[in-house]
Amino acid sequence: MGHVGEPRSAHTRDEELGAAVALAQDGDEAAFAVVYRLVQPGLVGYLRGLVGDEAEDVAGDAWLEIARDLGRFRGDGAGFRGWSATIARHRALDLLRRQKVRPRASGLEQDMLELPGTHSTSDQ
Repeated sequence: MGHVGEPRSAHTRDEELGAAVALAQDGDEAAFAVVYRLVQPGLVGYLRGLVGDEAEDVAGDAWLEIARDLGRFRGDGAGFRGWSATIARHRALDLLRRQKVRPRASGLEQDMLELPGTHSTSDQ
């Protein structure tokens, strides 16, 4: 690691991540917290570019899958970053597909629903 105030190299961070992933695969919860701390900021930044304000929710869905499938992962720290980004991208694409199939109501549509009808129910 570098001196105080110097950023650590990506290689050093990936070594730390790889070691933490290996420990997390053996059930070490503290190591999983390290994995999360090292990966989450970059993952959310990546997702923000794909899904905007939904990035945190999509990242949460991705972490559920990452935690579930962690035992199947094989590789180093850099490989884990790629693997987790792929999972997150799949969850983001799922969200985008759902939004395309079921578009959100606009404010105008909601206003139209609240307009009174043209006939009088008491007269009918």
